[in-house]
Amino acid sequence: MNTAPSHPVPPPPRGSSALAWLLTVIALGLALLSTTVVFALDVQRSALQARQTQIIRTYSLRELENKRLTAGAATAEAQLERLAETYADGKSDLARLTEVRAKREPLVDQSTDLQVKVESLVVDLLILAKSDHDAQAIVTKYHIHQETPTSAPTVTPANK
Repeated sequence: MNTAPSHPVPPPPRGSSALAWLLTVIALGLALLSTTVVFALDVQRSALQARQTQIIRTYSLRELENKRLTAGAATAEAQLERLAETYADGKSDLARLTEVRAKREPLVDQSTDLQVKVESLVVDLLILAKSDHDAQAIVTKYHIHQETPTSAPTVTPANK
C-alpha cells in the first residue's frame, strides 16, 4: 500500500545544460525519497504505538496477577502457620494425655481391684444374709440383690 506520490522525471530540456537537468532529477529523487521515508516512518510509528499499547496492557495484567499471587501466598503462609501451631498444640496435647493416662493407670488398676473386693464382700454379705438377721437387715435396707446367679456377681447399690 504505497501512497507515496510519484514524480515523473522530466526529459532533459533542449538547450539547457545537462548539469541543471541532473540537479532537477536529483532534487526530484530526493523529494521522492523523503516522501517514502516519511511514509515508512509513519507506518513504523503506528506499529510501535500498537506494540506499546499491547505491552502496557500485558504489563498491567501481569501486575494484577502478581498482586493476586502475592495475596494468595500471604494467605497460604498464614494458613501454614496456623496449621503448624495446631499441629504443635495437638502434639503437646497428646503428650499431656499420654502422661495423664500413665498417671491414672494405677488408679484404674486400684479401682478394679477395689470393685472385685467390694463385689466379693457383697456376695459374702448376701450369703451371710441367709442365716444372719443383721446381714439380712443391711441387705433389705440398701436393696442389695444379685442379678443372675449364673453370671458374675453384680451389685446394684440402692438409695442410701
